[in-house]
Amino acid sequence: MLDVLLIPIAVWYLAILTALFVFGLNFAHLTWMATREPVAPASCVPDPWPAVTVQLPIYNEYYVARRLIDAVAAMRYPVGLLEIQVLDDSTDETSQIISGAVARWSEQGVDIRHIRRQGREGYKAGALRHGLEVARGELVAIFDADFLPPADFLTALVPTLVADPGLAFVQARWGHLN
Repeated sequence: MLDVLLIPIAVWYLAILTALFVFGLNFAHLTWMATREPVAPASCVPDPWPAVTVQLPIYNEYYVARRLIDAVAAMRYPVGLLEIQVLDDSTDETSQIISGAVARWSEQGVDIRHIRRQGREGYKAGALRHGLEVARGELVAIFDADFLPPADFLTALVPTLVADPGLAFVQARWGHLN
């Protein structure tokens, strides 16, 4: 009777060991691929720099909207190649804060637009899609309202993305203020 119970347990044990072995092989393969070709050095400067559209989807983010807009508007990037879209679906006072911040930065020469939709179809993803319809950038960066990107974010990541035409996106480290 004990032998009959041990057979299913042994089968499950071997199946789990096999799965772990496959995952280990995959990890080893990914490690080998990552170390095989070096990433473009940070000193690699694109010539010419691509136009970038930064999208900021915001919905009732009263307390953090201005902080995000100020951080993105202060980003360093070649003049005339940075477009900022504040995609606002807010139904509270956040829209007034956004309007004021966008007007202030626009007066300082920043290419920034406050884009509002009639409805909220698709929620934030719908706002991003709507913004892409009028975006002029070759590359797109998206920051949620809780993010606070450093001023060198684009100048640090765009060279890596442009250096390898096989790359579709670059994901960066982010942290919380609190």
